[in-house]
Amino acid sequence: MKGAAPVVLSAHGSAPDVVAAAGATRHVVDAVCPLVRKVHHEIRTRAAAGATVLYVGHPGHDEAVAAVAVAPAQTSLITTAADVDALPDLPGPVALLAQTTLGLDELAAVERAARRRFDVWTPRRSDLCYATTNRQRALRAACRHSDAVVVVGSATSSNTRALAELAEAQLAQRGRANRTFRVDGPDELPHELHGVVAVTARASAPEEAVLRVIAHLDPPNGVERFAPLSEDAYFPLPPTLRARLTAAIESGEIDDGLGALFHADQWTPANALLSCIEARRKGPRVSRSAAVVMRACWVVAEAPY
Repeated sequence: MKGAAPVVLSAHGSAPDVVAAAGATRHVVDAVCPLVRKVHHEIRTRAAAGATVLYVGHPGHDEAVAAVAVAPAQTSLITTAADVDALPDLPGPVALLAQTTLGLDELAAVERAARRRFDVWTPRRSDLCYATTNRQRALRAACRHSDAVVVVGSATSSNTRALAELAEAQLAQRGRANRTFRVDGPDELPHELHGVVAVTARASAPEEAVLRVIAHLDPPNGVERFAPLSEDAYFPLPPTLRARLTAAIESGEIDDGLGALFHADQWTPANALLSCIEARRKGPRVSRSAAVVMRACWVVAEAPY
């Protein structure tokens, strides 16, 4: 791209004034998650119809800040069931919408409290991200077979926190409290790990970080992929990026090998792209089996520390 540097609207979404300011630049790549865009549309629609919008989210989180800014006069940010109980009586219809990275149990508790007080509208399809909810459901199942859980992800990540809280609650029920560890990488792993260790990660955790954690555990009995759920959802690349990639392929700026992975506005599965990119890099390759294990995000490993 020549001229002005591109502006990328992040997956978390942006406030309307930020989007407007970005539109004044020469290149804009709208990378907002389709689920977040859906929530913004629901907020606009319900607010325009006269509803009070109760948005369940974490104060200060980028996604929550952007969502509330869509219709600030009609939107109240709440986080817990106690927040619902503290609300005044609300005239007219009430809509309940949510940050896409919340925990399933976290949102359910707030929704129950809201329904006790108000006649609540909720979307027909959940606002929660399938990538985070699938991980939560799979982790719940993995905890039945695990002595400890390692969650790879940032301390500021909502879906990392949801995974860690879920794991701690599930392990505590089996007499294994305080056996959940959130780490950014292998250097933060505790030395007292033993037995069966489940490793999971937030949806956007770097693949390399997860693989390094698994390699550091180095379980003598091997690594087992634990994937009780399948994922078949597909989100296309942002339209502006698809158009630029298509133009780059047609002009020869992208070599034939990578261009062959681009078909009908879709990229082939990430494993194929990873293999193609790794083949062009100098140095050791990431093994396909390791990548598949990581992508499942549910690994049960014997770690005799």
